[in-house]
Amino acid sequence: MRRMLPVITTLLLMAGCGYAPPVVDAALVARASAAFPGTNQAQLEQARATYLTACTACHVVRDPSRYSAKELDSYLAIMGERAHLDAATQESVRRYLQAARTK
Repeated sequence: MRRMLPVITTLLLMAGCGYAPPVVDAALVARASAAFPGTNQAQLEQARATYLTACTACHVVRDPSRYSAKELDSYLAIMGERAHLDAATQESVRRYLQAARTK
């Protein structure tokens, strides 16, 4: 049961905020690989999973479209450090969030 707590918490937070980050589909992979050559689906899926677990440990899931690319990068630099994410993981999450932006 203790292992399920982060998953249950994530689901409850997602239900409460009304926003669910986009799943990694062909369109998201295309946007990510156009902006960040070499990015693949497996990397983006792992980044989404990290976003849903590490970021929601402290706050609700937020729509990355609410922020400019520069704001996202700035927030991720601060929050990534707080969440103890290594540089490679932060970069992966950054690529996912930038590709998930719809504006």
